Amino acid sequence: MTVPAQAGEQKSTKTELSRKAYELGIDHARFNLRRPRAGSLPVEFFRGYDSYRGRKKATRNWAVNKWLALRLSALKRDFILTDDISPDFLEGIRPATCPVTLVALTTGTGTETDCSIDRLISNGAYARGNLVAMSAKANNAKGDLTFDEVLENASKPAPQNGLSQKEWARLLTLMFGAEAHANGNRRTTHVPLCTAIPHHIYFQPTQLFQEMLLAEARESNILTKPFWREKTLQCLGESRLYDATYQALKAEFARCEYAYDAWFNMTPFEPYLRWFSAMEPHLARYLQNWNQAHHERNRHQEKYALSWAIDTQGKAHQPTCSGPG
Repeated sequence: MTVPAQAGEQKSTKTELSRKAYELGIDHARFNLRRPRAGSLPVEFFRGYDSYRGRKKATRNWAVNKWLALRLSALKRDFILTDDISPDFLEGIRPATCPVTLVALTTGTGTETDCSIDRLISNGAYARGNLVAMSAKANNAKGDLTFDEVLENASKPAPQNGLSQKEWARLLTLMFGAEAHANGNRRTTHVPLCTAIPHHIYFQPTQLFQEMLLAEARESNILTKPFWREKTLQCLGESRLYDATYQALKAEFARCEYAYDAWFNMTPFEPYLRWFSAMEPHLARYLQNWNQAHHERNRHQEKYALSWAIDTQGKAHQPTCSGPG
C-alpha cells in the first residue's frame, strides 16, 4: 500500500541528509578518525568534522566501529539510516554464531568468521528490520543479491559463491520477512524455516507456525498432547494434515545436528503447507493479535516508512511511502 507523506512528518531530503552528514562529521572527529579527503563526502560532513572542539576518544569497540561504518556507507549511497540504529542496538543483535554458516562469530580478525552487519534487502534502508548480523563469508556471498536470486541459489544442490545449498536456504529464511514487508506482502511464496530468526527482524506468520510446530515435534512426549494438533482437530474435525507434518518433522529432527535443518528437507514442508492452507481461515484472530504485537515490537518511525518501498530504492527523496506491513 502506498500512502502520501504527511506534511510535517518528513523533513526535506536536503535537510535530513545534511543533518546526518554534519552529525557523522562530528562523530568522526570525536572518535579521532582521520579526516577524509575533500570532495569525497558532502560538505556538511566536513563542517561537522571541523567544528568539533571536544575531547577526542582514543578507543572504539566493535559496535561503535560498525555504527560509524554503517552511517558512512548510507551517506555515500544517499540512503536512509534510521536514528534508532545505535552501538547498543548493533551489539544487541550480534549473535554468538552466524545464522547462515553456523560458525562462531569473531571480531577484528580480518577473516571470514568476523561479524558483519548486512541489509537483508539491498535496495532498502539501513533500518532495524532490515539489518542482520552474519559472518563476513555469508555477507560477501550475498552481496547485493535480491530475494529471487538467493531463492535461485537455494534451489541448486551444488555450492554457489562459497555457500552450500543449505546455507543459501538459511539466508533465504532471514530475507523472507523483510522481502514480504518491503513488497506489501504481495508475494505468495512460502519458504522453509531453515534457521532461527533474530527477534528484531520481520518474519511471516507461516514462519511463526513452522517455529511452533518444530517446537512441538522436539518437545512433546507420550504424556503431552501437542497444542496445534488439538486446535487442528477443533477446526478441521480431523488431524491428518497435522499428523503428517508432525511425524515427518520428528523423523527429520532425529537426523539433524541443527534443529532447523529439519525443515530443509521437503518431506515435512510439503504437508505443512497443506496444513497451513487448511488452517489459515481459522487463525484470523490469532494472526491478527500476533501481527499487531509483532508490528509494535518492530515499529519504525513514520518518516522512515518510505525506506521499504522498493521503487524508491531506499532513498529519502521520494514523496510517497509504504504503509506498515
